[in-house]
Amino acid sequence: MSNITISILGKLYKKMKKYSEINWSTAIRKSLEKYLMQLVGKYEMCIRELLEEPGIENELAQISDEIT
Repeated sequence: MSNITISILGKLYKKMKKYSEINWSTAIRKSLEKYLMQLVGKYEMCIRELLEEPGIENELAQISDEIT
């Protein structure tokens, strides 16, 4: 597992200290995972919408031909 360092405001830190029973590393990790899942979902939805556009197959084929 990798480590990261974050900076937080002093007010937030003081509030977090009041709840020392909470594993803040786990809480933040779960929040990051949830946020990333939402981003991936939005990205995949955009791709699906793009692929459903009429004529997109021809445009993709042209791009593919230009690359090769």
